[in-house]
Amino acid sequence: GPPGVGKTTTIAKIAAQECARRGTPLNLIAADAFRAGAIEQLRSYAAVMGSPLRIARSTAEFEEALSGSRQTALVDTAGRSPKDAELSSLFEVLKHKRGVRTHLVLAADTSAATARRLLDAYAPLQPARVVITKLDESESMMPLFDAVRERGLPVSYLTAGQRVPEDLWRATPASLAAAILRESAM
Repeated sequence: GPPGVGKTTTIAKIAAQECARRGTPLNLIAADAFRAGAIEQLRSYAAVMGSPLRIARSTAEFEEALSGSRQTALVDTAGRSPKDAELSSLFEVLKHKRGVRTHLVLAADTSAATARRLLDAYAPLQPARVVITKLDESESMMPLFDAVRERGLPVSYLTAGQRVPEDLWRATPASLAAAILRESAM
């Protein structure tokens, strides 16, 4: 997703919840060498959870990190244009891996026009699902939700707040309805 939508924090929330549910930590791959502090932020979360962390500053390092993961790995990518050559090369590597699910992360306050533009821009990367973040900072997620629904993309997670892992919910019909109606039922 674009810069600033909460990709790194969302990865940490998912990893923490899965670690609590499974009892074993997931592998984390930091592929965001672009944003200052991104690797350090994910490194801090990994240390708290006891999750293995691999750093991938290049496509070759990314391939190596994926090859070294024998269990589920969550990949934190940079918030860059999907036309960016480095980002595109990472997704080219993922195309050849089995069992990959790509989630496009978008902020709840994204306008319908911007959402459509972002969905078009990221379409070549073939996102399978959408994560809607920052519900706590939005007046309404309806414009974004309408654009996502038009494209037939399922919503996988919802986030509202910075707390790890508490501020993350699986997107169910009930949690989506609560978010749309601005209820705190999540």
